[in-house]
Amino acid sequence: RFHHYNRSYLLGISLCSTVIPFLTIPLAIFGSGRQNAALIHILYVINSKGWEEPVTLYARHNQWSQWINLQNGLYFVYLAGAITGLIILIRSLIYIKGLKRKYPFETIDRLKIYFTAEPGTPFSFFRSIFWDKKISVSDGAGQQIFRHEMFHVKQRHSADILLLETLGCICWFNPFFHLIKKELKAIHEFLADAYAASGNNRYNYAELLLLHAIRQKTPVISHPFFHNQIKRRITMITKSSLVRRNGYLSRIMALPVVFLLVSAFAVKLINKPPAGAAFLYADKKITVVIDPGHGGPFPGANSGSGVLEKDINLEIAKTIAALSGQYNVQVVLTRNSDATVGRASSLREDLLNRVAITNKTRPDLLVSIHLNAATENIAASSGFDAYISGKNEHPGDKTFASTILNSLKDVYTVNDVIRQVPEGIVVLDKSNCPALCLECGYITNPADLAFISKPANREKIARHILAGIVKYGNDQTTAVILPMQIPIPFACKNSAKSGRRI
Repeated sequence: RFHHYNRSYLLGISLCSTVIPFLTIPLAIFGSGRQNAALIHILYVINSKGWEEPVTLYARHNQWSQWINLQNGLYFVYLAGAITGLIILIRSLIYIKGLKRKYPFETIDRLKIYFTAEPGTPFSFFRSIFWDKKISVSDGAGQQIFRHEMFHVKQRHSADILLLETLGCICWFNPFFHLIKKELKAIHEFLADAYAASGNNRYNYAELLLLHAIRQKTPVISHPFFHNQIKRRITMITKSSLVRRNGYLSRIMALPVVFLLVSAFAVKLINKPPAGAAFLYADKKITVVIDPGHGGPFPGANSGSGVLEKDINLEIAKTIAALSGQYNVQVVLTRNSDATVGRASSLREDLLNRVAITNKTRPDLLVSIHLNAATENIAASSGFDAYISGKNEHPGDKTFASTILNSLKDVYTVNDVIRQVPEGIVVLDKSNCPALCLECGYITNPADLAFISKPANREKIARHILAGIVKYGNDQTTAVILPMQIPIPFACKNSAKSGRRI
């Protein structure tokens, strides 16, 4: 006796289960960043004269081999299933459209009745009823069948089925969608049976169903009168209408379970302290320009296996932008797609456009995201590096770079030396605020590449960069300069390429 509610419930959970995974209900729990204040330790700075970007020419790889992997295989299987379901749905629609062209019809109050000789009739689809010419509409049985189909039309049951068939094409891999679709069709029949049998002998109607309990070919999106779940339909027709009180209670008890399930998939705890992050929320909004290096026809370094620096730079930058609101940081990206900045037609124009965005924004800080590469000692070349400009120094450059590297120590290997480049990094040389070029590992090192290729690790990198930004912005006065020591000499590798790093 809950069929009206069950219909709404099944439609509701089908839509909600499709939408909820894309929702994020933020639950903000955070405190003042000042409560756990920590000192900023300044790292050592060395000059890297004549530093240029190493360039390696790699042998051309078979493009097909890059496409053959488990992830792309799963994509192919999913698309094949979705396309197959879509083809079946379209065939059903074409079949019904063909019946409309093939047979004559009569119109009664915007309702079209087609008199056919097709197997599986009668059935309805929206405001059309496809009637079997062998069944007389004037006798008692025909009247009950007509009332049954009229109920489907009035209640717009065809819209329910079309919706679930569409969702079934998208989520065909989920068995619950197919179970829900089957159960919803049964509920439609229960409701229509109850309406058709009202005011008549229920047992005569049940006998009518039993006499015609033959499964015939019908479109998947239609409502055939002679539905195959005959036993359940007869049971519901002859069932007592008394409702037990514990039936209501058992359904009400399901509400807390629904709430827990929605919370598990949609509610996200934001500002959860990542390991090693001392500050989680800026005292005042900090504006930062994040510059994903390279882009478009300028790919940057190459892993040798087809992974390009420009792509990972962009992913890290977009992750920082997506999480920035949780830290009270406003992020401006110089590019948010694989293209040159401002549709630049040359490398020089691209670089100047990045500088123009930075100067126009007038940010508090600038971080240019890059990946390093090595041509020699590939296995030994690993970890994160920070570069600052020697041509355009800002008072906060060293402190800012030190804060970011210290924050990233809990994520991955960090080189505890800041490299100051006399010139060659244009976005730093022309910036109007403290700025650094952050090399997020070596793309030529398999371990580094495996780490930064995982989305979860890129999120860790982004969160610790944001935590460092907040830490620097909240308290610059607590910086402590460590006693100067003579650092181990760092050998900068020069390449045969004449152009400097961009």
